[in-house]
Amino acid sequence: MNLLITGEKGVGKSTLISRLIKDLQLSCVGFLTLPYFHGQIRKGFYLHSLTDAISLPNDQPISIQPDAFSCQPVTETFEQLGCEILRTSLQATNQVIILDELGTLEKTAFHFKQLVMECLDSPQLVVGVVKQAEDDFLKAVAHHPQTILAILNGQNNPSIYQQMYNHIISYD
Repeated sequence: MNLLITGEKGVGKSTLISRLIKDLQLSCVGFLTLPYFHGQIRKGFYLHSLTDAISLPNDQPISIQPDAFSCQPVTETFEQLGCEILRTSLQATNQVIILDELGTLEKTAFHFKQLVMECLDSPQLVVGVVKQAEDDFLKAVAHHPQTILAILNGQNNPSIYQQMYNHIISYD
């Protein structure tokens, strides 16, 4: 079973994933989404591959925030770098696939979304974060039949961490 986390913004979803990777010394492929800043101002997010086995430049923007109130997705990054990361991850059969984070920016990245579903269908363990949103793709990910979805709320982080830790170490 795949392990996904959801919850309100800022509750510690990505932090929990990072802690699991570090504590279990997981051999991982997949991606992280990380913020980029200009001075003290966040200007968007970029996609960071957890594998060096990609031909495209790493750390490409997936969103641009021209101001504090708007965010423009960069679909091409999902469809090019994101798809290459996921295809490469599917070939790395002895590693955990990290998907941190799936959200609404990839709304029109159809090939990327298809590859996410292929990862969830694969025999590899997928560990990731899925944004809470009323979006058909995110609902399909969260309710995938091979997926356990944990909802973080701030108070239950230690117990969710322990459950995920135990699942990963017992994974065949």
